[in-house]
Amino acid sequence: MTEAGAFCTSKGKTATVTSEKEAQPPFVFGNYPKAELTFKCV
Repeated sequence: MTEAGAFCTSKGKTATVTSEKEAQPPFVFGNYPKAELTFKCV
């Protein structure tokens, strides 16, 4: 989220999250805790 905010701020806009996805347990080989954010600059 910090990187998205910095990117949009450099364009003179603000970041708005459109969706988010988190990895589900169990966290074993190849399924590490992670999150994906989709955002747009408005």
